[in-house]
Amino acid sequence: MFFEALILSLGILVCLVLGANNAPACFGTSVGAGFTKHSEAAGLAVLGVLLGVTLEGTKLSRTISGGVLTEAFPSLEPILVMMVTIVVLMTAATFFNLPLSLSEGFVGSAIGVGLGVGIAVNWFFFLRVFASWVLTPLFSALAAAFIYKVVERATRAVKRILTLNYIYGKATLVLSFYVAYVLGANTVGLVSGLYQPILERQIS
Repeated sequence: MFFEALILSLGILVCLVLGANNAPACFGTSVGAGFTKHSEAAGLAVLGVLLGVTLEGTKLSRTISGGVLTEAFPSLEPILVMMVTIVVLMTAATFFNLPLSLSEGFVGSAIGVGLGVGIAVNWFFFLRVFASWVLTPLFSALAAAFIYKVVERATRAVKRILTLNYIYGKATLVLSFYVAYVLGANTVGLVSGLYQPILERQIS
């Protein structure tokens, strides 16, 4: 019972650090441009993350156990080690103002702990995930350049600067909310998957 409570507490701490490290990427642009207040952005970010993890968080719940690792951890100690590692890494990255991908930290720590306890690593699955980490920035840059050109041409039809500013503001808020939703479905969903065996054990 002690380990369960400790791991759950660390999970809450990880989510708090995630909010400080990753959540600003969702609404930082909107707040910086003056489209919304910081308090409103924080509320929208929380709502988006909660909806994401609730509606689609299960899609990544098996990324660690049954994904990167071929089987679940035999005890709670490996999960505890993973959570402590993530808390330390995320806290240090936040302190030095460095954005850090929580999913990368989780997958890396899972491989290390898995090898330590003798669980086989699904290297083919890991290479697919690693390739996505490498290719995502490249594709994002290309997509952003293309979308910028499209938006630039579309906005030429709007003559009034105030109308254009209004459109930019609303569109930025909607897209920022969706980014928060994806953060919940993707990253927080990955975290919640680690706790599924604990919850199943408690229920049974």
